[in-house]
Amino acid sequence: MKRIASCFIFGLFILVTGCATTSLVSLPLSEELKSLTPSTLAPEVSLDIHISSEVTNSLGTQFFLLVFPLGKTLAGEIEALTLDAAYKELLIAGYRPNLDLNKASDNALRVTVRKAEVTTYDLVFTRLVKCSVTLEMGWILKNTGKATPPFLVEFQQKSYIPLPFSRRLSKEFQKTVSKAVKRGIQLSPLAPRP
Repeated sequence: MKRIASCFIFGLFILVTGCATTSLVSLPLSEELKSLTPSTLAPEVSLDIHISSEVTNSLGTQFFLLVFPLGKTLAGEIEALTLDAAYKELLIAGYRPNLDLNKASDNALRVTVRKAEVTTYDLVFTRLVKCSVTLEMGWILKNTGKATPPFLVEFQQKSYIPLPFSRRLSKEFQKTVSKAVKRGIQLSPLAPRP
C-alpha cells in the first residue's frame, strides 16, 4: 500500500513539475539551419527584430488537469527565438540575411512582435500547447528609399507534446513564429524577390 501511495505521489509531483513557471529560452541552431548557405547572388536583407511593449513578461498560463492554473510561461528570450525563426525563413525563401544592422544592405525586414501567447493544458499523459503570435512586418527597400506599409501577420497552432518544459515550449513557440514570418514573406506584395 505504501508503495502505491509513493508511486502516486511521485507521479503527481512529476505532473505538477511540468506545470511550473517556465521561461522561453534560446535554442541552439538546428543542423538544418546550419546546412543552409545562401547564394552570394541572393539579395541581402538586414533583419531588424523588435518586441512591442504590448508583449508582457507573462505569455500564458500552465494549467494542471485542464482547470487548475499552477504556473506561467514567461517571455524569457523571445527576441532571440524570433530572430532565429526569421533568419531561417529568409534563408529558405532565398535571401541572404544580414544580422549586422550597421552594415548597409539593399533591403531590410523589420519584424515586431505585437502579441504572443503560450498556454499549456495538462492532459495527464500529454499536454496541449497553444501558441499564437501577431507580427507587424515591413520592408525597407534601400535602393528606392521606400518602405512598405507595415502589415500584420497572425498565426496560431496547437500541438500535443509529452513534457512542456522550457526547451520544448521554446521550440513550439519558435515554430509558430517561423510560420508567421513565412506567411508574411509570401504575402508581402512589395517584398524584394530573390
